[in-house]
Amino acid sequence: MLNAAIGVNNRQPERLIGMLGSKLNLTLKPGSDDLWHSRSILLMERLHVRNANIVAYDPVITENMREQFSDIEYADSVADALAALRRVSSTD
Repeated sequence: MLNAAIGVNNRQPERLIGMLGSKLNLTLKPGSDDLWHSRSILLMERLHVRNANIVAYDPVITENMREQFSDIEYADSVADALAALRRVSSTD
């Protein structure tokens, strides 16, 4: 039972990303670099306060994000973001 619970926990990041799919954009309007009223920013702020490991990827908004969240990790692709999350998860 413990191994099953560990397995479920290890799959949670991918499950969350799968549930979100392309519905979670960092910006209010996909393809723009405007952070104004972005729901993702609120989510990131709340996770950041809880010392969550955040790895962000968005090819359009990364530079603006660095200004607001300078101490989180930024990936160059979705695959790199997932790999970074797996790396962080395996060290926790």
